[in-house]
Amino acid sequence: MIIILISLLLCFSTQLYAECSDLNYSECSEYPEYCEWNDESEVCQDIGGGGTGGSNDNYGPYEFTYLTESEGIQSSDLYNDATIYYPIDAIPPYKSVVLIDAFGSQPGLIDWAQFYASHGYIGMSIGNLDEFRRDSNSDWDYMDRAIALLDAVETIKLENERAISPLFNLIDTTNFAVSGYSTSGGGAHTALTIDSTLKTGILLNPAVAFLDSINCPAESDYYCLIEEHLDHNVPVLIFAGENEYGELVTPDDDIYDSMWALPQYEHVPDDTDKLYFESANEGHGSSYIPSEIVGKQALFWLNYYMGNDTSYCDSLITQPDGVSSFLTNIICEQVIDSVESCILGEVYVSEGHNQGDPEDYIEIYNSGLNDCSLEGFQLDDNEELDDFTFGNIIIPAGGYWVGYEDEENSFSSGLSANGDIIVFADSSGSALVVELEVIQETDSITYSQSFDADGVSCYTIPTPGSLNGECVTLSTLQTAIPPQDYSLSQNYPNPFNPITSFRYELPKDSYVSIIIYDLKGNVVTNLVETIQSSGSKSVKWDATNNQGEPVSAGVYLYKIQAGEFSQTKKMVLLK
Repeated sequence: MIIILISLLLCFSTQLYAECSDLNYSECSEYPEYCEWNDESEVCQDIGGGGTGGSNDNYGPYEFTYLTESEGIQSSDLYNDATIYYPIDAIPPYKSVVLIDAFGSQPGLIDWAQFYASHGYIGMSIGNLDEFRRDSNSDWDYMDRAIALLDAVETIKLENERAISPLFNLIDTTNFAVSGYSTSGGGAHTALTIDSTLKTGILLNPAVAFLDSINCPAESDYYCLIEEHLDHNVPVLIFAGENEYGELVTPDDDIYDSMWALPQYEHVPDDTDKLYFESANEGHGSSYIPSEIVGKQALFWLNYYMGNDTSYCDSLITQPDGVSSFLTNIICEQVIDSVESCILGEVYVSEGHNQGDPEDYIEIYNSGLNDCSLEGFQLDDNEELDDFTFGNIIIPAGGYWVGYEDEENSFSSGLSANGDIIVFADSSGSALVVELEVIQETDSITYSQSFDADGVSCYTIPTPGSLNGECVTLSTLQTAIPPQDYSLSQNYPNPFNPITSFRYELPKDSYVSIIIYDLKGNVVTNLVETIQSSGSKSVKWDATNNQGEPVSAGVYLYKIQAGEFSQTKKMVLLK
């Protein structure tokens, strides 16, 4: 009976703390022992939590806006509602953090989501489903929160594919973090054990517990820590408050001690990068909003583990003022290599030349935003991949590797003028195969084939080691059947600096208009305004406006209008 009463008291206390954020101004004042109103953030928050000033004082340099499910975000049966906050003037592709509050059906941790958006990240807030089970005394389980977070990650990926989304093609779909507060911090921790592709977890005063679980030892009938659910290799940042135990657990309730932040840190494997950050004189709400000290640490962490920026490491592992306990196993020089392996989807065959002057060559282009290593990648003209394997060749962001036949540290198989293939594979065996067609020559110029990221080719004047020229229609192909439909390709390269090009198809003679806009809808330049014959076309843009002046870096739109056909795509200019 005593144990039952303790359990109920703990549940009551935990729920009160967790539910402060759900209360309006008048409701907040009804629980002065647990909650207080923050005038700046206009949020009811836990006593002793949140630091000083609120997140508004700590916003970053970027303006941001938001999307909701009513605007097309995929809904889910695994969480309730969602809001995506995203920057509107940062340089994509955007990395993402998914957040879930302890209790409350509506999206929570809004301060954190907005904070991340103001610093150039996507912050997605979701609500959980506990509210619909609480009245029936049904168990709440942090595993539910873990699954909800992972489903929300998939929702963000879909936004990158949704053509009418303002985030279309602007999201880094390989770079996600999860975060949660209190019991949902425990949920975020469990998510790391389920999906090792996550880059990191940020746990806000986490509690990890099964309620009345058969997995708990007999002496702890209601709550316990399950060590297997902390066994992962994903870097994890754990926030806590110095007075947390005293708020939620009395000295006699030692059976519940394993629920909280410090035991979680201790049970994460020693070979997993981890950091424990305990705010002095703070309680269970110490990280509920991104106060200056907490928000700064979270940014150091994200910029390091998601942005691969090693310059943040020393700041990350230096204990700041106002922290009562600071534990980490991170050694800056050993955590992240300055150059990671290339990703096949970003590094691909850009040109291939199979005869003439210049001699046979293959060009590999890095369309990503970071330098990367080709070490372990393979090249061949067949799928045996036994011709050439790259050593530690670094290819810079937006840069090229060019290999000529039989040169040192290059391929030797040769490329046939009668048609051939180029097989380009990463160290895991995933491969891109591009098809070289029969050689084409016009006016004594032997043309190359230029390939996009999907392996689709067109003919270009050879430009090894520099931006590919525009696609050309060869005299030998003039009798070819014209395109069957209108189409507009993605610009190439993208991102670009300072020149890019894009192809389009005209099934019949048409008046064609191609206009570049900024994100506010202002006309930047009119590239094409004329009648054109049917066929495959291309046009270049040199990042200047109608006055011939260079434009600033950022996201731009390009729109084609040909007959009744109209389509708009996005492109990114880097400086």
